[in-house]
Amino acid sequence: MPVKIILCYIGWLVLAVALCCQIGPLTQYASGSKPYSRLFIRETYKGLDDEKSVRIIFLGDSSVYGPRGSHTPNLLKKALSRMAPNSDIVISEWAFPSAQMYHYYCMLHRAIGFSPDLVVIPINWNSLGLYWKGAFKENFPELCALAPLSDDFPPDMVNPIRYRGISRARQLLYKFEIYSLYPIGLRSLARDALKFAFPRSAQQEKKRNVTEADDRCDGGSRSRNRIFLERAYPMHILETNEICLFIRTISHMGSRHRTRVLFYISPINHENLSQLEYFDREAFDASKKIIMKQTEGLHIYCIDLSEILTDEEFLDVVLHYCIDGRTKIADRLAVKTMEILSENDIRRREDSARDVVNHDTCPTI
Repeated sequence: MPVKIILCYIGWLVLAVALCCQIGPLTQYASGSKPYSRLFIRETYKGLDDEKSVRIIFLGDSSVYGPRGSHTPNLLKKALSRMAPNSDIVISEWAFPSAQMYHYYCMLHRAIGFSPDLVVIPINWNSLGLYWKGAFKENFPELCALAPLSDDFPPDMVNPIRYRGISRARQLLYKFEIYSLYPIGLRSLARDALKFAFPRSAQQEKKRNVTEADDRCDGGSRSRNRIFLERAYPMHILETNEICLFIRTISHMGSRHRTRVLFYISPINHENLSQLEYFDREAFDASKKIIMKQTEGLHIYCIDLSEILTDEEFLDVVLHYCIDGRTKIADRLAVKTMEILSENDIRRREDSARDVVNHDTCPTI
């Protein structure tokens, strides 16, 4: 028995070292069941240690997805490159399907460690509703492993991890459980290699279609019924809404660590919703003000993009957008990003880059 215990201990130690080394290919194979596995792949953090670059970390869910190269973060980089052509801009995409504000809070702890120039966080309106709260509340609680066991919060704020009912003891267990990404990836790799991989489920196929399908701007959002929309897109939002509480905590955290955070309220299909009987314009506008109020703080910003898209620019009702929609979002984010970082901050890096070029090209005497 002692020999088995020792062997198990050695096995877990090897897995821990493997994860710390961030063995990309094997960890990435865990993405089928653990889509957040990209957070443990070294390639995800490429360029974030270059202090001469403008470094932006873009958190998100599948709403930022599109065919390869046209994710919203990629489009944002293209827009910023047009505005500041001499700047070296690094945008690291930390997005995975079903991510919510709870996950963004956990991920922000890791993001702060890179001292980025900006962290971008979407506020998806459907995450405020009862439907998605019930559907995804239990998704990936183990991401709390990225956060410290204890954190100081003012009395009027909540710790998202404790709010979800996760104790410190359970959080500590999650810090060990997160190492299971390595064997999960190894198992998936073996299945593919032996051609025993299970066929995609309907849900996995749907997610694949969102990321790989052609951008057909056909306004598919009208396919859902009224009851679903009422539960997924509520009009009356209170400050006690779970997502609002988490936003406020994230804002406090960003201010305390002097990390610039840009929230944006993601576009919803207001053309479609406004035709429904339950739509309340006054309540909708009041709710947006309540949401934006939670983002108050030093270095914290928020822009409202909820009504910038037309019906034809939505792929479906679940806040997935065609290429035109994602481009509009990226362009608006680029303008706000330039304002936040300020032109002087961008120019300082450009001047620094020119100085290096001039120094390398000037003849020595």
